[in-house]
Amino acid sequence: MIEIKQIHYKEKYMDLILKADPDKDMVEKYIKKSDMYGLFKDDKIISEIIITKVDNDICELKNFATIDEERGNGFGKKLIKYVIQLYKDKYKKMIVGTTENNIPFYVKSRI
Repeated sequence: MIEIKQIHYKEKYMDLILKADPDKDMVEKYIKKSDMYGLFKDDKIISEIIITKVDNDICELKNFATIDEERGNGFGKKLIKYVIQLYKDKYKKMIVGTTENNIPFYVKSRI
């Protein structure tokens, strides 16, 4: 069963979070003031996403990762679409904080 839910105990998933952002000190600064969601398959986390507020009009997709063995199966895309729908009425714009090597994912997904 696939389920998307908000995660309140973010530190529990630090290994997955660090796949997207290996700077643990930086991650610890922004996860406290962020919202985190996870896509779970049979109660196992497959993909995570972290959203931070930039200002009253803008939020940022700050961290996004999928476990290696499930990449390419559409779970990440499903989670991003869920979050976009969830935040579209709260903010005018969502920016994506990513590295250059991750840009092809977003282009391919056409989110």
